[in-house]
Amino acid sequence: MINSISLHLTQNIGKLTSAKAMWEAIFKDTEGKTLLYQVDAQQHLQELKCAEGKDLKAHLTDMTRLCEELAGMGASISDDDFTTMIIGSLLTSY
Repeated sequence: MINSISLHLTQNIGKLTSAKAMWEAIFKDTEGKTLLYQVDAQQHLQELKCAEGKDLKAHLTDMTRLCEELAGMGASISDDDFTTMIIGSLLTSY
């Protein structure tokens, strides 16, 4: 179960000791995250840009977190698409 959810959610449920408690935490986290939320999150991911002078590692961490969150909601992004989004988010100076 741990391998199929986002890193953020994994950290939240990692301390829980029963499968029931884990499932309830997963359900609570995804409850209300409708298709509209998924579309909005995917659009946000596609529009992210790393500004000049900003922390590249933090930018890539944000992109990865959002990609994992989408995957946790069943809206997985392919590796090729994610790579394209990363390249598109970088300045030409990179």
